[in-house]
Amino acid sequence: MSRDGLPYQIQRTSLSCAGKPTSLIKDLKALFKASVLIANVLPVFSGFWLALYFTDSSLTNYWGDFLLTMIGSTLVMAGALVLNNWYDVDIDSVMDRTKHRPTVTGNISLKVVLTMGISFTILGFTLLLFTTIEAAIYAFVGWFTYVFLYTMWSKRRYTFNTIIGSVSGAVSPLIGWTAIESGFHVVPMMLFLILFIWQMPHTYAIAMRKYYEYKAAGVAMLPVVRGFAITKRQIFVYAA
Repeated sequence: MSRDGLPYQIQRTSLSCAGKPTSLIKDLKALFKASVLIANVLPVFSGFWLALYFTDSSLTNYWGDFLLTMIGSTLVMAGALVLNNWYDVDIDSVMDRTKHRPTVTGNISLKVVLTMGISFTILGFTLLLFTTIEAAIYAFVGWFTYVFLYTMWSKRRYTFNTIIGSVSGAVSPLIGWTAIESGFHVVPMMLFLILFIWQMPHTYAIAMRKYYEYKAAGVAMLPVVRGFAITKRQIFVYAA
């Protein structure tokens, strides 16, 4: 047995996977949730670019800050996503769409995954601190919200986990913007609101589609706990 009473084979390559060629790149893409990572890094770029535009600044004058911001924020987000995989290995082993992640198959041990998550996080924050304190603070808000408030606290207990998760995704443009200019500006605030509101119907729709998987894993998504009718009304409200 292992952490949380999981079978030991979760931390090792299962017999059914023995003899099959393992693609390290494929495992890393799954571990870092490549599509989710890219979707969260792009708003950082948008925020940075818009800050340059509204302050009449040139990228050539902020090239160093641009690299630090993009690399630092990517590492912080990657660290958060890796830690999410480390913590959720028990429910990932139940859900069809996540049961092939390397944390479940054992292709990458949980100890290595935890070390990677912590290391990427620390390195990312270190790089962001070379830009502005405000950018690092917003990155920390997103990281802390996703890792602790969403993954470890609310995801399995409360239907408002979606609201908390949306906050972590919506701070991305603020990281990019505040690397150049103060975040107390209508543009980054509107970007935050757009991303926050959009994520709600988006996530609810996914939760409806993956209803049986979330139910089997015991994740407290709104359609699982309150039903489809209420979820559809929430989708309509947020979309409107």
